[in-house]
Amino acid sequence: MPRPLLRPEPLAAPRAVLRLQGRRTRYGTPTIPGVALLLFVICEGVGGFLLATALGRLRGGLPPNAPRGILLAFGALLVFCGAAFGLQAARRYALGQRAQRLRGEYPDQPWRWERTWSSELKDDGSAELAQAWLVPAVFGLFMIPFHWIGLTQKGAGVMLAAALLFDLFLLALVGKAVYLLLRYLRLGTSRLSLERVPCMLGESLEATLRPARPLSGVQSVELTLRCVEERAEVQRSGNKRQHAVVHYALHTQSQTVEAAALAEGRPLSFALPLPSDAAELATCLSAEAPRYWELECRAARPGVDYRAVFLVPVYG
Repeated sequence: MPRPLLRPEPLAAPRAVLRLQGRRTRYGTPTIPGVALLLFVICEGVGGFLLATALGRLRGGLPPNAPRGILLAFGALLVFCGAAFGLQAARRYALGQRAQRLRGEYPDQPWRWERTWSSELKDDGSAELAQAWLVPAVFGLFMIPFHWIGLTQKGAGVMLAAALLFDLFLLALVGKAVYLLLRYLRLGTSRLSLERVPCMLGESLEATLRPARPLSGVQSVELTLRCVEERAEVQRSGNKRQHAVVHYALHTQSQTVEAAALAEGRPLSFALPLPSDAAELATCLSAEAPRYWELECRAARPGVDYRAVFLVPVYG
């Protein structure tokens, strides 16, 4: 492996905690597993009933003027949401069971408890792209009944106007998804090779970045290393309460490095210091508030900018 460009001294952990916006949730859940399981049963039951009704599987069938397509779309949406809640509960349960079992076998090696880490990592581009298309698809299905009511029912002009207003938001989501698709097709999947697994607090993260294709026009890359915690919080708006996953950066550090090698199609080696006085920043994926480290690589270039995010194993 080429010699890293930088071998800095370990950093003291900063105390500032920043709230992050517009992020994809990795391990957190806005509901406890029992509630998620209950939502799974409700959504699957109601969604299945709507689908069966729309398909004429229930006695009596539908009236001639019933919106069969609307029932199909809304039923499919509920079934999908129910499956998401069920998978969420199952994933959290399986992660906790694995951590509990392996904690007894490897009490001094927490990096073995929750995930099988590799020194060869792939960026999150494909997962981010899938979510970018999934969100507008679900949102579009949800809005179908409101469009139907606004177009077919008398006196529903206000609802139609509101639905069209939300369509602007839907178009913005689709625009973002198209941009991410173009970036993925143009730049492919980047890889990151770690010198050591795991990376220990108080030492440094030494790695080599390997984009799928030469990054023409790139002169430097901004490397941002952050520790993220996902907390389930109750957000209030008037008399309404909503459970949501909120992301916080417990530690953030950035460094810009010369990246002419990437423009020439060669890998880029670097090292980033890790804080030395904050054991509470160690990765813990199965905690009630999951905590993990990620490395974000950004570079401005002609056309579509470069961005890759890697989940990295940082432990104490």
